[in-house]
Amino acid sequence: MSITALIAETILIGCFAWSWVVALLYRVGVLNVGLAEVAAVVHDHTAAVVFAGVLLTYPVGAMMNTVSYTLVVWLFARGINARVLAGLNVATFNEVYVYVLQHGSKQLVEEIQSFIVPVMRLSRAAAPNLFILGTVLLTWGRGPQLPYACIAICIALLALPAFYIASTDWKQEYVAAYRMLRENTHPQRHPFRRKHADA
Repeated sequence: MSITALIAETILIGCFAWSWVVALLYRVGVLNVGLAEVAAVVHDHTAAVVFAGVLLTYPVGAMMNTVSYTLVVWLFARGINARVLAGLNVATFNEVYVYVLQHGSKQLVEEIQSFIVPVMRLSRAAAPNLFILGTVLLTWGRGPQLPYACIAICIALLALPAFYIASTDWKQEYVAAYRMLRENTHPQRHPFRRKHADA
């Protein structure tokens, strides 16, 4: 994955986090700025607002990525690993991962990482952040925020199985590559050849 794509993902995750932070600040009365005033500031100082937005969203996105990663590992890692590592003589998935990185080609690793990893990152970040956003919006009760609250919570609940499926597929791809590389690196000697070799 390119650095630009990784930065864009982190900024998007930061936007997820800032959405519920801003909603919470509005809810408790810390922010009392109208949308018209915000739009005027953005119109008059677009470059400065964009620059400040990137500076604020990137570090928050990096922190939330770490938090969401810890959360989903706690929830799902043991079950996924038990499923995909069945039959392998390894203690953890990290052994499979490092072996493929060490012995696999660059093209092989990039192929595994290319599509599934962004889905994993975004889904695991969307789940907690959008759930919190929906919960904050629900505290307003019946009103214009209610449909958005329901949408945010539904997306958050869908993001969890999306992460589970993507993470399982990702690890299965690594396990398949691990088996192939182990077979090529340590091929089993044919019995006929072994007899002649020992003769």
